[in-house]
Amino acid sequence: LKENFIPILERALNYGKEVGITVRSSYKTNLSIKAQYCGGNGNLWCVLPTGLVSSCSRVTKIDDNLSNIYMIGKTDKNALHIEKEKIETLQEITLPNEKCRSCFAKWHCAGGCYNTKLLNRGSMPKEHCTIMRYFVWQDILENLKKGEH
Repeated sequence: LKENFIPILERALNYGKEVGITVRSSYKTNLSIKAQYCGGNGNLWCVLPTGLVSSCSRVTKIDDNLSNIYMIGKTDKNALHIEKEKIETLQEITLPNEKCRSCFAKWHCAGGCYNTKLLNRGSMPKEHCTIMRYFVWQDILENLKKGEH
């Protein structure tokens, strides 16, 4: 929940600054621009110990949710076999949805995790959007303060 997550991530970010380490989170964008959330749209290929190839680092076993979508191929001794049709389907699925078009954070969020969207009937959970917008706004304010000095 945003009420729990936001203050915890803020504490972690502040503590990281205090001790000189960078705390990373998909919510802390530092206003970097992203056209896609990750490579789960067919651009990432994870070759698994079983020889299967997944396009999502969250889908690593044949019995994982959405393995029928993200398992895009397999390897054998001599070759790599990729199902082109599955990649084409992933690229269609991973386009940002209508709700993203008017969101000011869309260039930093890129529509969110494709796997999560598929598990939630094509939309990111409302909490994700609230948290993302909060941290993008904080990044904007932080950058404006830096410009004041």
